[in-house]
Amino acid sequence: MGAAAREVWLAPDSESGRYASLRFMMAGEAAGLGVTEDYNGARNEGICRLQWTIRNGKRCSATVAYLRPALTRGNLAIEVGAYANKIVIEGKRAVAIAYEKGGENHVARASREVILAGGSINSPQLLMLSGIGDPDELRSHGIEVRAPLPGVGAAGVAVTRTLQAAGGRQAAQKGVKSFV
Repeated sequence: MGAAAREVWLAPDSESGRYASLRFMMAGEAAGLGVTEDYNGARNEGICRLQWTIRNGKRCSATVAYLRPALTRGNLAIEVGAYANKIVIEGKRAVAIAYEKGGENHVARASREVILAGGSINSPQLLMLSGIGDPDELRSHGIEVRAPLPGVGAAGVAVTRTLQAAGGRQAAQKGVKSFV
C-alpha cells in the first residue's frame, strides 16, 4: 500500500457529528424510514450515516486521494473528453478500451489489466455495448453476445432504457456515451 493510500480513510461518521447523526437516524427510523448500514451495499434505500473520504482531517475527492498520486506512474494515461465505446475482448480476456475523442476513434491497449470504473450507469452500459449481459436484451439491440451474463444491467433499469431510447448500439455509441 502506497503512502497516499495510508493517509486516506473512509469515515462513516465523524467524532463531532456522531451524536447528531445517531439522533437523526433514530428520528428517521421512528418516522418509518428504513435504516441501512451502507447505502453503497446490498440495500441502498433507507436512512444511514453518510460516508466521506477524509485525508489529514479534511474532506477530499477520489481524484485528490487516489488519482493524482497515481499520475506519476508510467502505466496510467488520462484522456479528457474521451468517450468509451466498447471493451475490446480477445478470447475471454478484456485487452483494451475503444473510445472516441475529437471525432476520431482510438484504442487504448492494456499491458496487464483493464479496470472498468464507470459507475453504476456507465459500467453496465459499457459492458452491454461490449456484448456482456443478458443475451435476449443484447440481441434486441443488435449487439453480438460475447458473454451471457443476465445480471449485468438488471439492477439499473436505466441502462436498458437508455439503450432503447438511443435506438440501439449505433445511436448509443454516438449519443449516450461513457467517459474513459
